[in-house]
Amino acid sequence: MPREYLSLTLSFDHDVVEGAPAARFTARLKELIERGSILGEMLEPAAPHPG
Repeated sequence: MPREYLSLTLSFDHDVVEGAPAARFTARLKELIERGSILGEMLEPAAPHPG
């Protein structure tokens, strides 16, 4: 159960992006944030660069 809140505002130019794709993007972003998917990738040590 989430215990903290993130206030986030998204804005879309409806001349460029229609409402349905924007809504799908927003739902997917919410899912990724709630699961912390990106956090796991960020916390893994980076591979050393060759050279």
